[in-house]
Amino acid sequence: MKKMARKTVKFLFLFCVGTFLCGCAAAPMAVMPLMTVGDTAFTSFTIFKSVQIETGASVTVSFKDKKVGSDIQSTMNRCKQLVVWPGDDAAVYVADKLQKSHEFRKILTPSRVSKILDKLNLEESTIEMTEKDMLENFEKVCRKTHADILVALKFMGIKEHTSSFSFHKPYTERLREIYVYDHHQHKVVYDGIVMVKVEITEKMVNEMEVWKITGQTIAEKIIQLKTGKAGEKPGGKGNAQGSNAGTKKNEQ
Repeated sequence: MKKMARKTVKFLFLFCVGTFLCGCAAAPMAVMPLMTVGDTAFTSFTIFKSVQIETGASVTVSFKDKKVGSDIQSTMNRCKQLVVWPGDDAAVYVADKLQKSHEFRKILTPSRVSKILDKLNLEESTIEMTEKDMLENFEKVCRKTHADILVALKFMGIKEHTSSFSFHKPYTERLREIYVYDHHQHKVVYDGIVMVKVEITEKMVNEMEVWKITGQTIAEKIIQLKTGKAGEKPGGKGNAQGSNAGTKKNEQ
C-alpha cells in the first residue's frame, strides 16, 4: 500500500510539473504573434516626434517613406501655391501649420477646397477612391485652382494593442497615407505613411489634440521635403513640437 501511495504521489507530481511546463511553453506561442505584429508594424518607420499630451499619455508620430521623387526638394521649392485636400480630421491642422510657416506663397485650406469640390461634383473622402480616381481628381483640382502642389491624406484605420501578455503599455495605432501631387509632372512625387501611436491611460484621450499633433507633424514633414532640414527641436508637455526627429524605430 505504501509503495502504491508513493507511486501515486510521484505520478501526480510529474503530472503537475508537466502541465506547468506545457503552460509555459504554450505562453510564448500566444504572445509571439502579438509581439511580431507590433515589431513588424514599426519596421522601417522613423520617429519624427514624441510628445506628452494633457492626459499624461505619450503620442509618438513616425513616418515610412514609400516613394520620394529624386528631385523632390527642387519640386517643392518651385511651388508657389499649395492645396490641402479636405475630408480628414487632421487636414485643417496641416494647412494651418503650413500657412504659419510662410514656406509657401499661398495655401488653399480644406474649407476652400471643399467648395471647389462641390462645384466640380467630386467626393471629399479619399478612403474609397482608387489610385486612378485620386490622380484624376487631384489633377482636376490643381487645374481649377492653378495650384502647383496638392497634399492629401487617406485614413488607413486604427488598431488597438491591449494584450495582457505584452510588456509594453497598451496603445492605439492610427495610420494615414500622405500623397504629395505635382501638377506640373502630373504625378505623385511623395507617398508616405504616418503612424501615430497613442498610449492608453485611465483618462480619455482628447481626439482633437491627437488630430492637431498629427496634422502639424505632417506639415513639418512636408516642410522638411522642401528645405531638407530635420524636424523641429523638442518641446514641452502638450506642445505640438516634440523630440527624436529622424530617430529610427526598431522596437515598440
